[in-house]
Parts: sequence; C-alpha cells; structure tokens
Amino acid sequence: MYSSELVCLALGITPSPTLGQHAEHDGCCGICGKPIHEGEKAEPLEFKSSFVDHNLCVNPAGEYACVYCTEIMDRSVFQQKLSTGVFTRDGMYPAAKKIHRAHFLLNPPPPPFSFAIQNGKSQHIVWKAPVNLSREVFVVQLGDLSLTVRHAKLIAAVALVHQLRDTYCQWEAAIAEQKGNKPKAIDRNALRALGYTDMKGQVVRTFMPARWLTDMIEQGQIEETTLAPFYALNWAESWLLETASLEDDAVAIKPEPLSL
Repeated sequence: MYSSELVCLALGITPSPTLGQHAEHDGCCGICGKPIHEGEKAEPLEFKSSFVDHNLCVNPAGEYACVYCTEIMDRSVFQQKLSTGVFTRDGMYPAAKKIHRAHFLLNPPPPPFSFAIQNGKSQHIVWKAPVNLSREVFVVQLGDLSLTVRHAKLIAAVALVHQLRDTYCQWEAAIAEQKGNKPKAIDRNALRALGYTDMKGQVVRTFMPARWLTDMIEQGQIEETTLAPFYALNWAESWLLETASLEDDAVAIKPEPLSL
C-alpha cells in the first residue's frame, strides 16, 4: 500500500479509466514509489511549474506517475479541506482540530494508516505522508517534516504530564490555604511540560522543562529524576506532547469520517 493509493481507498476514489496509458516497461511512480508493471496504466511524470517538492518525490526524474498520485494532484481539495487528516482503509478522519489530533496520537488506528497535517497554505501533503504499518512506531507528516512517534514513549510522557498537573494544582491549593486565600482556578491545559509548539513549523525550547516544573523541583515538591520520561522523548515526540496531553472529554471520542 502506497500513500496516494491509501488516500484514494479512504475516500472511495476510483482512478478515472481515461487516465494514463499502458506502461511500456516496468518502473515505479516517481512521486510515491508505487511499482508500475509493463502494461499497467500510468501517466507520464510531468510537474507543473509551481511544483517545488521534487526533493520529496521518490524519483523526480522518473518516467511514470501512478494513477492514484495523478488523481490527488489534479484535485485542489487535497490542498485545502482534505490536506489534513488520518487516512485508513475505513475512511478519512479529521485532524485539523487539536482534539482530533490528540485522539489519534493517543489511539492510532489499525494499520495501514497515514497521518498528515498541513502547516501552510495550499499544500499537497497527503502523498508525502508515509503509510504506517505499526501502531507502536508511526510517522506524522507535518508539512515537509516527517515526525517519528514511539507510541509507548509518548503515552508514558502524557501520563506523567497529567500526574504532575495534579501535583502542581494540589501544591498551589495548599499554598493558598496557608495564606488564607481561596485557591485560584488553574487552566490545566496551559501547563505545558516541554517547550512550546504552534504546529506551524516553530520548535521552541523543545527539551527544556516549563517554569511550573522547575518551580516544583526547586521547592522540593518533586525530584528532578521524576522528569526522566520527558527526556526519553525524541524531538518530534516532545513537540507533539502538548497536543497529546490535551485534557478535554472530546479527545476520547473518535471523530466521524470526512468525505469528498
């Protein structure tokens, strides 16, 4: 299963019978890499002048483009509404909202699946997203970046975020009580553990603990070693941690699939 093929399957797209001509010899799609055998339908590989992602193609100097990539490249909806989502055999699911991204980071679907997030305007993303064959280790395609996620590491870090939020809120409440004050409301989702991400290509202070964590360490509320699961993350996992740690009842609900 190749990226564009899975996208077409998820959305029920059958390549038009008018697409392509019979390949004269064996080869592969220069965009996604799908094998093309002699006699199979394929399009000549040609790029529009506005195309700039040659370096992300399997073989930009190749001879053929498969009918699945051709279908996707010819549809502007894949640069807009359908540029972000989770693609599976059962359908395409939304991932533009943070609650939906969090759901699928915590509950990756059965493979094969791909996970694409557009972080710019009018981007073709879905053909770039690798087809994941495992829930344990999978890739999230964020624009031109491929983010490798080790699910067990991410889940351990998410559990620690929730635990530390509990500890911090209890500590703040105890301080307020000692002063004779009413405990203030705390936005738990504002308590980011590591760095900050706006999902727009910015990576800031990725591996540095947030101030509320260092405050608890300095005041003896937790040991620095407590943060070990955070330091076991790769940079992509630490970047996605804020999204995966979202506290919202809607995160547990699988969204309805999208359609063309």
